[in-house]
Amino acid sequence: MGRPRRLPQVAGRRQIHHRQTLVTLPDLSSMLIKVNVGESDAPKVKIGMAVLAKLEAVPDRTFHGTVTEISSLATEGNPFDTGSTPGRKNFEVTVHLKEADPKTIKPGMTADAEFICEAVSKALFVPLESVIEKDGKTFVYVKNGKRWKRTPIKTGKYNDNFIVVTKGLTKGQVVALRDPTKPMESQEAGASGPGAEQKKQTDEPAVPPSAPAAPSAAPVNK
Repeated sequence: MGRPRRLPQVAGRRQIHHRQTLVTLPDLSSMLIKVNVGESDAPKVKIGMAVLAKLEAVPDRTFHGTVTEISSLATEGNPFDTGSTPGRKNFEVTVHLKEADPKTIKPGMTADAEFICEAVSKALFVPLESVIEKDGKTFVYVKNGKRWKRTPIKTGKYNDNFIVVTKGLTKGQVVALRDPTKPMESQEAGASGPGAEQKKQTDEPAVPPSAPAAPSAAPVNK
């Protein structure tokens, strides 16, 4: 968030001049966030775009804002600024917060902003890790009694956490967050890395392979 500008101190008995600023009082009824957006992402940001913001001092609350200004001139990252990358070109974006809470929001606080580039309404979505692609087919495993049923689906837009399902699922179904037909250790990172196949052919396992463990699950949301 923007920091108040520091003014030179005025010592006692010192002469002051016409139009000289002696004190600046911030207007806490209207708060702005200054966000540095990288040059590769800047074209995606538009005036009026919705923004979700979280303050480091209030991590359990989400604030809502709107983009009101986008700098037309890029600046280079300052190595002395927290979170800045030296040499990276940034565009300063001004976000106006809708919530005005002087007891919670203070000038100079640190904030993280998430820009809503696109929203999909009335869509079914599942966690990204629940979707499996194999042999050109896309599917998930749906809870069916005590078993998991492989169910083909068609997908749409996605972000870092969720993916839209356009066909194949209904709201309320439960999907597995990993392939329930395979042992958990075979799905761990590195299990299929370089040399894994050669080791499998030459080494005898010290213990019998474990049976597939019950996977974590998540509901289909809308």
